[in-house]
Amino acid sequence: MREYAREGREIVKMRWWCIKKYKQARSGIEIAAHLRVPRRTVYDWISKYSNCRKEEMANKPNKVENEVDGRTRKFVLMLREKYNWGPGRIGCYIRKMGPDGIQPICHNLIYRILVEEGVNQPIDFIRKTWGERRFERMHSNSLWQVDFKLTDDEWMLTFLDDHSRLIPGADIEHDAANEFALRLFERCTKKYGFPEQVLADQGTQFYCADKEGRERGESEFTRTLR
Repeated sequence: MREYAREGREIVKMRWWCIKKYKQARSGIEIAAHLRVPRRTVYDWISKYSNCRKEEMANKPNKVENEVDGRTRKFVLMLREKYNWGPGRIGCYIRKMGPDGIQPICHNLIYRILVEEGVNQPIDFIRKTWGERRFERMHSNSLWQVDFKLTDDEWMLTFLDDHSRLIPGADIEHDAANEFALRLFERCTKKYGFPEQVLADQGTQFYCADKEGRERGESEFTRTLR
């Protein structure tokens, strides 16, 4: 339950930051790039939460009985029985085919229907775990991990040494820009030297790609590190 609560707080922070920047005339594309979420998610938040207080931006628990009509529930169970599809496949089929009288619902609600009806087929064995400890590099400055995290209205950037778990540097700014990342990286290397590698996600600060996700050359961050 604590994990769900923490995730809920993170979503509220992101939604609050999204609405704040939108009211400051930031574009939806720019907000989506900073938050690393689809543009449609940003526009959905803007339409839902533009006039809400921060405490009203949390998700409220859904009840399947109140949100899914009986006909849709029966249709979900029919697809499960006939094709043995999972929640994601069933939800995708309903959205694409648009059967008459069947409401499109998310895979979470479909999963809860399957659980309530006892047809979710849970596995009867413990999943295999790989290794007894997390992988880490053999020595310091072999690899630094870097990531942005939204804290209230600002962005925190942290570099972490993969071997020692030492944090060479962390800082907070208003925008998650690659210039911010490069400035902090320079400060870190002046004190601790250069790492052999830097591991980042595919955020727009670190990864250069077009709207379809295809690479279009090195980003400024990568070029500077080289």
